[in-house]
Amino acid sequence: MELLHLAQQRIKELEERIEAQKRQIKELEEKFLFLFLFFSLAFILWS
Repeated sequence: MELLHLAQQRIKELEERIEAQKRQIKELEEKFLFLFLFFSLAFILWS
């Protein structure tokens, strides 16, 4: 029974880490999109 509890606890920890990594990826995607749009606009305006 204790082993089952430890396994469930470990699964919960891993799921939390996955969620945190998903948030980090989402933030990176948003930053990349912002930079892409910013430099595209800058290129259009200054060309």
